[in-house]
Amino acid sequence: MTALVQKYIKFSHFTDEIKFCHALNCQEWDILLIIASAELNNKILKVNDLLALDHIASPATIHKCIKLLISKKLVCFKNNSQDARVKFLHPTAKAMSLLQEIGKKM
Repeated sequence: MTALVQKYIKFSHFTDEIKFCHALNCQEWDILLIIASAELNNKILKVNDLLALDHIASPATIHKCIKLLISKKLVCFKNNSQDARVKFLHPTAKAMSLLQEIGKKM
């Protein structure tokens, strides 16, 4: 095996351990990465924006994943001051710290 393949496998195991420690399934992980990426790119991500990503899961499953991420303190809602029906999604400091830890392993 080449050194790069070994490094990738080690990195993959590390990310799997992180997901396991925080009890994240693949869909929750994907949603967390989308929310964190939007935050890093200074984009405001609404719940409806995620629901439109039907390649990840059904709207019901996405809602469930958001609730689970909130209960795990990895994501939070912020209300829109102009429309209470609109909710913005943001990663918490805990989520960003977790992703930072993974980034260091790269």
